Amino acid sequence: GRKNRRMMLAFSPRDIIQGGVGDCWFISAAAVVAERQDLISRVFSKHLFHATIPGTGKLELQLCIHGKWTNIAVDTLLPVKPVESTASTNQRFLLEEFGTQFGAAYAKPGPGSSLWVAYLEKAYAKACGSYQAISGGEIVEAMSVLCGCPTEVISLNDSTFDSEIVWARLLSFLSSGFPMGCGTASNGEGVVGCHAYSILDVKEVAGVRPSRQRTMKEFFGKNSCESAKASSEHLSHEGTLRVMKIRNPWGKKEWNGAFGAKSEVWSQELRDLLGQSDKNDGTFWMTYQDFQRRFVNIDVAKSHKDWYEVDFDVRDADRETKGILSPTVVSFRVMEPTWLQVCLFMPNKRGKLADYADAALMIVKQDARDQRSVLHLITSTRCRCENIEFVADDATATYELLFLSKEGELGDNFGGYVLPNHVFRIFSAKPIFSTMTSVVEDHWQLTEVVKYMYA
Repeated sequence: GRKNRRMMLAFSPRDIIQGGVGDCWFISAAAVVAERQDLISRVFSKHLFHATIPGTGKLELQLCIHGKWTNIAVDTLLPVKPVESTASTNQRFLLEEFGTQFGAAYAKPGPGSSLWVAYLEKAYAKACGSYQAISGGEIVEAMSVLCGCPTEVISLNDSTFDSEIVWARLLSFLSSGFPMGCGTASNGEGVVGCHAYSILDVKEVAGVRPSRQRTMKEFFGKNSCESAKASSEHLSHEGTLRVMKIRNPWGKKEWNGAFGAKSEVWSQELRDLLGQSDKNDGTFWMTYQDFQRRFVNIDVAKSHKDWYEVDFDVRDADRETKGILSPTVVSFRVMEPTWLQVCLFMPNKRGKLADYADAALMIVKQDARDQRSVLHLITSTRCRCENIEFVADDATATYELLFLSKEGELGDNFGGYVLPNHVFRIFSAKPIFSTMTSVVEDHWQLTEVVKYMYA
């Protein structure tokens, strides 16, 4: 097809440049999800074998909205705006036949001139009501929408933060193929404040040192506490170099400290090993030490490859169910010890429905003697996807998932607010047997719920 009709065949972070809406959080998530063909292919499952935009002028994308995989249909028209004569060719090609006077107003095509990210952004904007509605957010929210899997936020400023443990986890996440992103708080050394980035790679390099040492002027200078631009002490950990490959969704404006594109600490050996390029495309390397200084959080989509998945859509609001405890229970059994991720998805504000800050997910185990015990309880932190990871190791037991909400206590006989619709999603390393049932309120359940919620 013509150049301006290309959409997809392969997906790459290089296809992605943020446009005129403040959705760096969504664009950054899309960049790392694009590294996992199985994840991004689910979103574009109906268009995987089309190298060009369908002649029907219609695209259908699959997004996980409120925990449910939802078909979002959009036309192939994209918002445009006049562009300056200095704008890159890739940003001007959309209306090439009209004299290259216009370009994409929002997400822009990268070097590959592929439009998939522009249509992905449009589909999500439609699901939320407008482009303005997707301005401002968190990477984990976008990961939940694009992957429908458990997510985690690691705060680098948390009192429990341990850099050694987190580094080991980063390597593990990378090995598992988990999409990762990160966020900043302040500007400095080329890093944009209050901005979302993608984490593309994490590496340990043994036996390789930077090319030069810090000069006396640099050592005693006023900026000596800033970037480890030439300090071997800062650049290595027990002789092992720890570096991270980061991408700015703007497709430009990079880190200018140690191992930035123009850094003098690069040796030719390191350049060859890490594939370093001086091209200003928003992608850069930095040390793990500098990463900890400049970034404040790490976002992870914990999407295991080849795991089993089962969903349960609980429609309490549709049935106007009131109370503190949902009468719908999801039960499951395992055949052998199995690692599981149990997720709770609820409506959220961006989707025009209210947040539920008091909701909780409880996992109960009923053993072979019909004795029940609470294994896990997690309360909502206004996250779109709460999740619990654990190993179900008793093949003789039945495990139950319970949904509860403190708002239900208001009014007589716990008859306050209607409980929200919600989705349970279970990921398991091995097959499980699961079912959803509606039960008459159980005295044991209600007693335990109250005890744990008000403990």
